[in-house]
Amino acid sequence: MKRTLITLLGALLVLLLFIKTQESSQALPPPAPFRHGTSIKIPIDPKRWYQINNVSTGLEGLFDGITTESVNTGWGKILTNFDAYYPLLEGEQLSISSIRLYDGAGMNTDKPVTLSILTDRWERVPIARFIGSKYQAWVGPDPDQPDVFNLKTPITNARYLVLNTSGDYPTELELYGTYQKGHEPALAQLPITPFRHKLGINGFEWYVENPDAPSALRPVDDTRVNALKSFSLMRQYMDWDKLEASKGQYTYTPTFSGSWDYDAMYTRLQAEGIDLLACFQTLPKWMENTYPAGGRDYSNVPAQYGSDLTSPKSYLAHARVAFQYIARYGFNKRINPSLLSVSSVKTTAGVNSVKMGLGLVRYIECNNEPDKTWKGRNGYQSAREYAANLSAFYDGHKNTLGPGVGVKNADPSVTVVMGGMSTATTDYIRAMIDWCKEFRGYRPDGSVNLCWDVINQHLYANDAQSSQGGRRKARSGS
Repeated sequence: MKRTLITLLGALLVLLLFIKTQESSQALPPPAPFRHGTSIKIPIDPKRWYQINNVSTGLEGLFDGITTESVNTGWGKILTNFDAYYPLLEGEQLSISSIRLYDGAGMNTDKPVTLSILTDRWERVPIARFIGSKYQAWVGPDPDQPDVFNLKTPITNARYLVLNTSGDYPTELELYGTYQKGHEPALAQLPITPFRHKLGINGFEWYVENPDAPSALRPVDDTRVNALKSFSLMRQYMDWDKLEASKGQYTYTPTFSGSWDYDAMYTRLQAEGIDLLACFQTLPKWMENTYPAGGRDYSNVPAQYGSDLTSPKSYLAHARVAFQYIARYGFNKRINPSLLSVSSVKTTAGVNSVKMGLGLVRYIECNNEPDKTWKGRNGYQSAREYAANLSAFYDGHKNTLGPGVGVKNADPSVTVVMGGMSTATTDYIRAMIDWCKEFRGYRPDGSVNLCWDVINQHLYANDAQSSQGGRRKARSGS
């Protein structure tokens, strides 16, 4: 009996100790956050980052507080090394005094991850480098001193954070210092558009003209036109080789490729109240042939092979033919005639003649789906590369590429539409806007000097739920 009582008292004591321990544990405050003196952990909104590549997920994993999970933004990326940008909001200020990066598994000593800031003068200042040489440990911004988290001098005047990677990341990234909250810009009011003006159709020349007629005569076909009358706009897939099948030789009526009569086609569409959006796409053979034999495709980037795709100069030929086309079919009749030319070669379908300001084309689109991953690197433009292309196409990169270059220099009233995006993400357009801030600046009214007038987004809706999922096989004009 005595032994039983002692056993019960012992069990009761153990239970009381367990309860007391639990109460003490619950009463304890959570562990204090990592701090350096008066510094605080700078809040980062993971959704604000945008990446200059064809990624499938964002960078939320880099800031979720979980150190045991690797950060992966998707597979099959076109660019092997790329940047991610974090723009600061209006009025947002930060001073970075220390940095912590969590080193999980794996090493990337030959392909370091770098964190930089962009200043208000667009100067890139590196502030941290990560090589993964430790294991399951917090490291500082300098791999040579991994246990030192403080920067030698606090970093100020940041307008962007920029993360450069070849695919590797720490599992967590934390910035410490001082911080002042900013605010989001106000949204602009959208104009009201009549429903009829929302109905358009994609099409080709043979939607209007009879392709079976003799090449000397491509008449507008009434039956085909009648089928278009339910729409207020036709988006014409217009291949570059129709206008410039031979380098520097411009043709319209007839075109050397296909013997189409653009003058007659556009005149009839206008008479029917159908606006034309010329989707200017693909490469002529003379440019396609600058690519190596195994990499030739008429959907390649509209620049000669080997060009610096980040430079507007590389798209000079593209911007020249756009000027010639809009000088003819736009609404401006006050163009220097010496800037215009057509091919003098006679064909069975006739010979071209110089015309200007015909007032038949109000919209032009610069390429089609420049973010097309299914064409590989030769057909894919990063957002900043495409912005450089558009800047040349729009106004000759602010009139720096010489005379006779760019749509707006032919007719400022013509609307330039950016090429339709094939992926449902804002990253690409955000990067293009920031490129314009850096390389085109601001207008007198304080707005960004953008090199397009209309944003264009494609959506391929289907019941297989495969839209933009990487399983769609497509070609330009799909």
